[in-house]
Amino acid sequence: MAYFNYVSPHGAARVDARILLIVRSNFTVDGSKEPWVQHDVEAFVKVDSKGWKTLARTVRPAVEKVLEDQVREAGQFVSLMTRLVIAYPNWACQTVANQAAIDSATRNHFQTTVLQSRKPGASRGRPVVMDPAAAQAARRR
Repeated sequence: MAYFNYVSPHGAARVDARILLIVRSNFTVDGSKEPWVQHDVEAFVKVDSKGWKTLARTVRPAVEKVLEDQVREAGQFVSLMTRLVIAYPNWACQTVANQAAIDSATRNHFQTTVLQSRKPGASRGRPVVMDPAAAQAARRR
């Protein structure tokens, strides 16, 4: 459940809304014994501001599209970060260990989970961004 509040900087326009996201997750293992997590997200938006309900009905398709795009992008980000943690577990543990804003119990749980699920071929280093010329040369080899 989230609360949305918008006040226009150019006038007295104000929108108050409540947003409810329902996330259903399905955990499976594919044929190569790789774990997969699939999420289904439903979003419900209730506009509480008077006078905005008609506008909300009018722009509903656009809002639904934006929400869908945002949820898809968040899922892709989580997927990318998961692949980075799997490929570079030492780097992931070191990065989290250096974050003072994360409480110690969460840091310890993350590190334990990552190290327990470490794959045999995982890198002991950290990800490196290659310049385009080096990447092109690496692809040719």
